Amino acid sequence: MIKAVSLDFNEDYITESSDANLATAPAWGRYVAGAIKTFNEHGGITVGWNLVIHGNLPIGVGLSSSAALEMAILNTLRGATRSSMDDLELIKLGQQVEHQYLGLSSGLLDQYAIQFSQAGQLLLLDFFDLTHSYTPVSMKNFRWVIVDSGVRRELTDSRYEQRVQECRAGLAALRSAGVPVETIRDITAEQLEKYKSALTGLQVNRLWHVVSENNRVVEAVKALKNGDFNYLGALLKASHASLRDDYAVSCPELDLLAAAVVGPGCPGARMMGGGFGGCIIALVAEKSWDIFKRRVEAAYQNAYFRKPKIYKFDLVDGAILIDLQN
Repeated sequence: MIKAVSLDFNEDYITESSDANLATAPAWGRYVAGAIKTFNEHGGITVGWNLVIHGNLPIGVGLSSSAALEMAILNTLRGATRSSMDDLELIKLGQQVEHQYLGLSSGLLDQYAIQFSQAGQLLLLDFFDLTHSYTPVSMKNFRWVIVDSGVRRELTDSRYEQRVQECRAGLAALRSAGVPVETIRDITAEQLEKYKSALTGLQVNRLWHVVSENNRVVEAVKALKNGDFNYLGALLKASHASLRDDYAVSCPELDLLAAAVVGPGCPGARMMGGGFGGCIIALVAEKSWDIFKRRVEAAYQNAYFRKPKIYKFDLVDGAILIDLQN
């Protein structure tokens, strides 16, 4: 038997490692049950456990709190059972939890970042062959800031799945037209322009977002290496415009925030996460923090009669185990 207690929700959930009953689980318990059952199928759990869960990530705002919970449990079980499973296998289990038990066609981004991040480093992921590289990041006098719109969202929302299917349909249409591509990542801007007659207008938009966003990621690495924060800000603004117009996963509150934050001391911002609510991420000069905060709060208060929550954050290490007995 496994008993999990959530300090944040003030609830507990009891399940079995071999027969996790997701139907009776609270929302947070579904992640727990799915992670336990998935690990048991691959690693084996032979004794019972008591789990106490507490976190400081805002819940339901697109900051990957669900993936953090999955990976925390999987890392704990791997350490406790002395499993030889490597990090890559572990993050794939996290993805399996979402696919199999939560009905979410998610990628590996959240789990990968949670497992492999290093303090002060930019993590560049290549999902074609599941490799990554690190780039030391000197933010100089800038920092990353999260602004929470207060609009709650769930990635299991049908609109997220709809975007996944729209992209797959667009890829299939290109391949049927004879374009030699295996994945969306293989599509070039030139191919998309040349063969757009084989696609619907919606498919062109969805695929263009992915193609252009991949390029913006590469350019963002260059901008950070060069300390060019104005260019980085421009990339963030272009990214939000594409998420809003081409991929259509934004919402009025996010659009207002992404526009309102940009100004003296903030060269750019974009929505983050799966969309339809949650947060924006903004690049903010340290010396302009007070001006930035007042500007954002005033704009949101005027439009929606409430102040948004604002968080500063740092680039830190990924998942680690702390043995409290030693």
